[in-house]
Amino acid sequence: MKASIVIPALNEANYIVPTLIAARTQVFPEPYEIIVIDNGSTDGTGDIARRFPDVQVIREERRGLLWAREAGRLAAHGEIIVQLDADSMPPYDWLARGIPYFADPNVVCVSGPYYYYDARMSFRLAAFAYHMIVIWGIHSLLSILKKGAIGQGGNMFIRKSALEKIGGDNTDITFYGEDVDTARRLSKVGKVIFSPRIPNNSSARRFKDMGVFKLVYVYGMNFFWMYFFKRPYTR
Repeated sequence: MKASIVIPALNEANYIVPTLIAARTQVFPEPYEIIVIDNGSTDGTGDIARRFPDVQVIREERRGLLWAREAGRLAAHGEIIVQLDADSMPPYDWLARGIPYFADPNVVCVSGPYYYYDARMSFRLAAFAYHMIVIWGIHSLLSILKKGAIGQGGNMFIRKSALEKIGGDNTDITFYGEDVDTARRLSKVGKVIFSPRIPNNSSARRFKDMGVFKLVYVYGMNFFWMYFFKRPYTR
């Protein structure tokens, strides 16, 4: 089952190299492709990505995470689209852990928790516990009630045919709440799984920039706004 790793990138020159190294060195028996969507970068992100001969780079001038992901979806040849942030370093067996879930034809999306590789150990442990207790708990409740699902945008494996079935990514959303919207819509056409078996290593830089409580508040409000009002709280 072929996979396409899609990496949106806007001015990620300081992060993109470790991300691409991690993406290129996956221990996975099937061929897979890596697509970087340069979302109008001005710091040479696209040029850095082009140094890797097996990485496809597409320039998308329309600013916005979902415009970038849509460009990646349309360019992807794989049956499974794997969403990865440009500041993440997935474990070497990330694909090998995520792709087998799709042997079940009813599964349309698989997501998992984050480890924050550049944060203090106390924060890393607290954040992982939050993902596995709060986020997994809410996801399970939504699934039982058939009210939707939760996905982590930079750690999502999506069946391409299912993404096409729901009309692709919602480009009206700029950033926050986009993964909630996608998971909610995907849950209407198949099974969405949140699994502790596919963690991803991500940067805690946004928590450092905005502060933990403010960022948790923003993410939380966008989650509830997406489910109750079908639009993000933050535009």
